[in-house]
Amino acid sequence: MKRVLQGRSIASRLFLAAGFWSASILIVAGVGLSALNASSTEDNFDDTLELYSKALVANVVSGEEGRAPPVVAPQFELAFSGWYWQITRLDGGHSEIRASKSLFGSQLPRLPASAAGADNFSRGYVTGPGDKPLRVIEREIDAGDEGRYLLQVAANADVIRAQVVQFEYALS
Repeated sequence: MKRVLQGRSIASRLFLAAGFWSASILIVAGVGLSALNASSTEDNFDDTLELYSKALVANVVSGEEGRAPPVVAPQFELAFSGWYWQITRLDGGHSEIRASKSLFGSQLPRLPASAAGADNFSRGYVTGPGDKPLRVIEREIDAGDEGRYLLQVAANADVIRAQVVQFEYALS
């Protein structure tokens, strides 16, 4: 590098140094913005899943056998739509599972214990129906004498990836 710059004027050396540092800073800023956007996109997606989860909480304890499952949003009604919810009874003697019509007889896998968050929700990725990647949030609900339940809401993780890729494309 020293030989390349040898014999050049101070102005050309300063210009090359400024170009090098400007390009380096832009690359680092782009990587930082991309990571920040990915985190923000995932958080916004989780907020949507949490909203659906809160809408389901009222339906967890249903004392009525054969009660129709709750309708939270239309996308949960279409088979294999990529949007799913599932309520699983956790106490010993019962193995009751209620699920959205979109699961169409499938079941959502549980997240590992390491996915637990400080806000009572666990978040993570699993493979769902049709081997599609899903973003899942889940939480356990203790309804006292009515039992303990695991409430899960999941959606197609490809949506998150598409938004991140779109931002990265716009950034480049």
